Amino acid sequence: MNTRFLKVVALMLVSCFVFSACKGKNASENGDSASSAAADPAGSSASGESYPEYVEMLPDLKGLPTNGASTVIHMLDSYFPDGQRVYLSTNSNPDVAPDFGRTYSISASDPEGNLRELGEILGYDSGSGWAHIDSDYYRYVRLNYLPEEEEKAKETGFLNEIALLRINIEMKDLELIRFDTPAPPELNEKSVAKTFVCGRKAIALVESREPGEDGMGGELSTFIEVYDVDSKEFTRYLTSSASIILTSGEMVYNVCANGEKIYALQDSMEGAGVTTDLIEMSEYGTELRRYKVGEEETVFFAKPYTGGISYAELYVWNGFVFSQHETAVYFGKLDRGAIGKIEDYSFTELVINSDGGAPILVHPVQEDGEGSTIALITEDGTIEEIRIGIDGASVFSISECFVSGTQLYIAVYYEKNENDLGEREYVIHLDQIGDVKEIFLPT
Repeated sequence: MNTRFLKVVALMLVSCFVFSACKGKNASENGDSASSAAADPAGSSASGESYPEYVEMLPDLKGLPTNGASTVIHMLDSYFPDGQRVYLSTNSNPDVAPDFGRTYSISASDPEGNLRELGEILGYDSGSGWAHIDSDYYRYVRLNYLPEEEEKAKETGFLNEIALLRINIEMKDLELIRFDTPAPPELNEKSVAKTFVCGRKAIALVESREPGEDGMGGELSTFIEVYDVDSKEFTRYLTSSASIILTSGEMVYNVCANGEKIYALQDSMEGAGVTTDLIEMSEYGTELRRYKVGEEETVFFAKPYTGGISYAELYVWNGFVFSQHETAVYFGKLDRGAIGKIEDYSFTELVINSDGGAPILVHPVQEDGEGSTIALITEDGTIEEIRIGIDGASVFSISECFVSGTQLYIAVYYEKNENDLGEREYVIHLDQIGDVKEIFLPT
């Protein structure tokens, strides 16, 4: 199993445990903390030092929808014009099998942390990222349970169907757009990667595997699923197929978009010969340019031929190309029809900007235990590192992180002493930090 995937799962489990423990703290203490944060987002340290305005601690949430069992929340997006934020709460019922006892509630929060529920989805188990178009947010997901498909889901373990989730915060509207056909896992296995926006289209890479008659071999199909919000129609770009043992055919194994263009990595295989292209396309699927990937770039993109879609991230921004594999981020440049020099940065996370801006590199935990580090990418490709920590914390780690435009959301776990520990959520306004190299967070 992919090492990076295991790390992500482990980090999520730690985050879930910590959050549940934090919920058991004294209610008045949490309420005081939330009120203080709302009144003074900058906060102040134990020594009396004022925190800068670009650091905002989010208040505890009130009125979180729950089914009476365990609940974990994750922020979906950091800002809206009227000050609302959007959260996905995962509610698990221990009396029901995990795949069928899990529901996902979408809620909007005002600046004081008061929540109103927008809707509920019963069970999807893959998909990430959001395509923000007009007032709607789109995410491709693989379903694992719906009430009308309960018997089929219980029989197969999941629905094995790709669908598109649409959320409109202003209209309090949540819709699951079903366009795919469910298939039994023994005949077809599907997965969907990160959702991106390009023009007025929501796109994601989808993989479909069909085993051979003897259960071995078979075909692997990959394609870019595209939803046009104006025509409300689905189309597919770069439909490719190869034998499961990957000795012949073509396969798209990574896709990204920066709002204006789509980039795809495609292998062409014939026996032992494999060639790889980075394909640049318009939002309409028109091929604009191909960049040949050579030996150095093959290491850069770090793809396993036998693993289907690579777990390594891919992102192209402002002529710079970023990829991630294991604990390193590789960094190159598109220059006159070729991929330029490749450099290796030992960061453990490549955090993609949902608005098409520059990605951010993140060290969730520093080896010295004195905080974490994020690195911002400048217009000319320079990397500027900023250390993030909490005054007096003996333990500090970033459990969740995303960036939307100029706003960086992080959830952190910290320990000062047995009476002061837990998880906190913050928004850091990147356009206001200037030349700051060290950030201390309020608690």
